[in-house]
Amino acid sequence: MKRTCNECSEAYVAKKSSSKFCSTGCRKNFNNRRAQRGTILYDAFMALRYDRKAAKAAGIDYTFICRIGEMFND
Repeated sequence: MKRTCNECSEAYVAKKSSSKFCSTGCRKNFNNRRAQRGTILYDAFMALRYDRKAAKAAGIDYTFICRIGEMFND
């Protein structure tokens, strides 16, 4: 079954129907980046939610969080 890797966008032949990546390296790169992004968004959101004074001093607001999400999506 021909597939396109979610990480490098290369075509590959999948061994399993649930396969999303062409290699272990691509899978790890994707998951590591996803974990790092989640950490950044989590920290920004928690600062805004529970320590607004510090968040404001750091320039964190909902617009900031949305911009981070847009950057990650691009």
